[in-house]
Amino acid sequence: MYNLASRKLDRITSDFTNYLASCGLSKNSIRFYKSDLSHFTAWVIFKVKALGVTAESLQETVPFLKPSLAFDYKKSLSENNAAAKTINRRLSTLRKFSQFLFESKAIAVDFAKEVENIQQQAKNSNSQLKLTENFEEYLRKEKAAENTVKSYVADVKHFLDWINKNYAT
Repeated sequence: MYNLASRKLDRITSDFTNYLASCGLSKNSIRFYKSDLSHFTAWVIFKVKALGVTAESLQETVPFLKPSLAFDYKKSLSENNAAAKTINRRLSTLRKFSQFLFESKAIAVDFAKEVENIQQQAKNSNSQLKLTENFEEYLRKEKAAENTVKSYVADVKHFLDWINKNYAT
């Protein structure tokens, strides 16, 4: 097990990178982990500052790393329209980072352990495509004007995308 307890916490990022390398990850994978950790760092510093606490580094945010914060981060990623693959990669990084801090005794609770990936949905799933095709066919049978058909079908597609984005789990 990698031991961080005796090291200064201002080296969290480099210690995490060394930990990842010791796990046998490729340089490319480590690059993604570092990028995702950098994103989380900026977010958590902003979040902590919003609480009125002065924080300039990831080290200074460690006392605030709690499960509720991890879930807030997941919510923030979803609300900012990040791609599902990006969200899930960032959540994977967060879980690995949380595990690293917990195993190295820097924190008492593996704060991101319970944060699950979001489900990825195809932009136009088969059922959604079938639904819009059936609606278009119905409009044509009702002899709706071509512009009306195009407009209504586009509106339905936008509405279904909105439902998938806001209510899919």
